[in-house]
Amino acid sequence: MNYFKFGAMLILLISLFGCSDNEQKQYEDNSIFGKWKLVEQYISSGGPQYKVDVENGSEYIFSNKGTFVSNDFLGCKQGEFRFESNTLNLMYDCDKVQDYGGVISYSASFESGLLILVPKTIICTEGCRYIFKKI
Repeated sequence: MNYFKFGAMLILLISLFGCSDNEQKQYEDNSIFGKWKLVEQYISSGGPQYKVDVENGSEYIFSNKGTFVSNDFLGCKQGEFRFESNTLNLMYDCDKVQDYGGVISYSASFESGLLILVPKTIICTEGCRYIFKKI
């Protein structure tokens, strides 16, 4: 009987001190897994950056198995990815990205549920920033 009471108390304590709904929502918002669509980008034509809204933007689907599908490059639709230390590395299964050593790399961060990618391997001298929304 004492084991039953101890177990019930333990479950009660865990539920009291577990993640709140807000903490769980924040974790879900800051997860790379799922389907993302490009909705904004910051570009420049030699001057300061400015925001451009994107209609019919490219999409990425990141699986929890380390693979992704994308419509970003014609002829390159899938590959593997690594997301660590705020860097997203995309290893496409095609020859088009061989100019980049087979990997396209982005500095990645989350802000208000949005995924922000800044190219590391693609030359963007004025600075570029791509904003994706989870769909």
